[in-house]
Amino acid sequence: MKRLENFWPTEPQTLLLQAAVAEKKTAEKAWREYCQKMDLQEIDPISGTFLPLIYDRFKDQPNHANSSELNTCKSVYRHVWSQNLLLFFQIKKTLEALQAAKISACLLKGAAMVAGYYKNPALRVMGDVDVLIPQQQVEKAIEVLSHLGWALAYPPSDLKNYLEHKVEILLVHPNGHQFDLHWYIFADSTFDLVLKNFSYRTSDLYFDPFHMTVRVLSPEDQLLHTLMHGLKYDPTPLIRWVLDASWMIQKTPDFDWAYFLKQIHYLNSDWKVKRAFEYLQEHHFAEIPEFVMSALSLHPPTRRQLKDFKLFSQPKKGLLYPIRRAWYLNKRSSVRQNFFILLVTLPFSLKRNTCSSSWSEAFGFIWKKWRDQIQQTA
Repeated sequence: MKRLENFWPTEPQTLLLQAAVAEKKTAEKAWREYCQKMDLQEIDPISGTFLPLIYDRFKDQPNHANSSELNTCKSVYRHVWSQNLLLFFQIKKTLEALQAAKISACLLKGAAMVAGYYKNPALRVMGDVDVLIPQQQVEKAIEVLSHLGWALAYPPSDLKNYLEHKVEILLVHPNGHQFDLHWYIFADSTFDLVLKNFSYRTSDLYFDPFHMTVRVLSPEDQLLHTLMHGLKYDPTPLIRWVLDASWMIQKTPDFDWAYFLKQIHYLNSDWKVKRAFEYLQEHHFAEIPEFVMSALSLHPPTRRQLKDFKLFSQPKKGLLYPIRRAWYLNKRSSVRQNFFILLVTLPFSLKRNTCSSSWSEAFGFIWKKWRDQIQQTA
């Protein structure tokens, strides 16, 4: 199958992923094949983030322990451990401040995966910290974080308007750490209100001398979030979804597949998830129950779903891309699907989606996007 999307791993990346999470026999074979074909000293940055897991897997095996390749993995493992340890001490201090202010916070993405599944800060590279909080508490959270040295990375001219029309806001610390506050579970736009019901659990994260109890999504909703976030185009390919999804499935023997299927169907994402699961099974990353695959097969993609998938899974190119994206979001959020009603409401969708306080600002945003596209293709 020809894959135009950039969230599917390349052949060498697939070998590394298999070495990290596949069953023992497949992992051994994949690691040998990779070392024969590739030079770890010339590894691409994305593939380099898989090396800590490979070191952790083979470090106690005599036939690998002293190899130069595993020593390279060990160096990356130690680096990630030290960087993440500093970050988690910052997370602990920040979450304690939010808790003291009675702000409900749930870890997302990398921090949630370390806390809920990997349990070792060396195994999962983290670029920043993502936290989900209720929308009505965002301003209060920003105030609390400011007392700890955090500042808005890109202060909006109208914060209230921004919080109403956007889904996340980035804060930075003088030490270089980044803190991404979310108030919607998905990041396409504020129209993504379809998934209001999701569940949480608490998780104990302990590694000497660090200990904290955090709130994370349930395994089912964590997997849902991982797939929806990972299966889309990004300038930096988001292929880490493969590791996170595989790890969650393997580490959750009591995974509630019925609940997961209900959530997926509610989002009309059966076909997208089926493609991801087929990839995981084909390359020995995870075993998906047969009844799950059968249930997903009952809902083949509609023409609209295929167009929507193409829109979000391929590069954001073309002069009409901002209009097409606004049309999609407008259509997804509209109760009435009449073409003329959607056409009339499209300008309002554009204004809302660009977080503009005026019509001139909204169309100025679109013009800037067009100008950038023209310059890139010139």
